Amino acid sequence: MEVFTETGQPVGTAPDPDKIGALLDVFEERQADQRGHVSDADQHVTEPPS
Repeated sequence: MEVFTETGQPVGTAPDPDKIGALLDVFEERQADQRGHVSDADQHVTEPPS
């Protein structure tokens, strides 16, 4: 069974409908990890003028 988020983003497949909740939990954790990731561009620090 194909599984999609509310916005239509494919999450993956679930062999058993009872396992959809666990699949979504893993997907949500992965999304949270990606949102928590800070890229190098976000870490740019400017030095105050001397």
